Amino acid sequence: MSTRAAYEEMARARMKDIYATMDQYRTKAADPSVAPGMSAQKALAELEHRCDRAREHLQEFCDADDDGWENMRSSVDCMLNELKTSTETALARMK
Repeated sequence: MSTRAAYEEMARARMKDIYATMDQYRTKAADPSVAPGMSAQKALAELEHRCDRAREHLQEFCDADDDGWENMRSSVDCMLNELKTSTETALARMK
């Protein structure tokens, strides 16, 4: 497996983990006893928007030419790290 293919696989796995955390958050946000008010729904909408942007950015990364993907690698890492932290923090606040 090439370095690029391995990295793409790893990035997709990280996105899958982020989506799993988002699913947990959605479940908790839907329960009014856990997440009263609209703040949880507003936070959920923001996280979903950020997930959509991350998915699009990851697709651009995967579609990049051989030279371009290496240049995008650090921005993908940063984006995934920030999104993972945001989703985990939001979920932790719900507990």
